[in-house]
Amino acid sequence: MRDIEEIRTLTHRYALLLDTATSAGIDEVFTDDAVFDASAIELPTLTGLDAIRGFWHGVFDLTTHTTHVVTNHIVDVHAGYQTATGTHYLRAEMLYKDGGTTLVTVLNTDTYQRGRSGWRIAHRLVKPLLPLVRG
Repeated sequence: MRDIEEIRTLTHRYALLLDTATSAGIDEVFTDDAVFDASAIELPTLTGLDAIRGFWHGVFDLTTHTTHVVTNHIVDVHAGYQTATGTHYLRAEMLYKDGGTTLVTVLNTDTYQRGRSGWRIAHRLVKPLLPLVRG
């Protein structure tokens, strides 16, 4: 159960970093070679910490406020306790400097790896649960 709670905390840390507009702890969330595939919601597929960090900074530059809410987290830790998989719902709202908004509700499917510093996201696949709402 401890591994599952650490992975859930990792996912919450991801949301907190985005909502506080910081990438300082990104290496505590993702593996160095992580893949973040959000192509199903019209975003790029990113590989590696530098690409993910760069994308986040682009979002920070465009937005005034964001909120990410994580729920329905299911985690399966695999034999050997070095890898795990999980799913969770994520609902996010972004308010942009130009006055626009985006509301997204997605299912994230993750692969996690445990290293010397704990659990990290190695792969995240983002799929919409509801259509994107732009205003």
